[in-house]
Amino acid sequence: MSRASRELQLTSRSGVATDAAALSLNAGRDDAVALLERGRAVLWGQQLETRTDLQLLAATDADLAGRLDEIRRQLR
Repeated sequence: MSRASRELQLTSRSGVATDAAALSLNAGRDDAVALLERGRAVLWGQQLETRTDLQLLAATDADLAGRLDEIRRQLR
């Protein structure tokens, strides 16, 4: 899927995580925050995919590029 198609799909489903959290709370469950975090993780995942090339940053600041790459791996 192209990035534009993924963004369109995400915007058309923007309330899914909040709806899931609300339903969870109404059902007396304790996973509402986890559901919200999963929804947020989708957005972060999309953002991280758009920044895969760290070569330019590494040429300028190798330490910063390494730290960013490590953070990106931890978030996945």
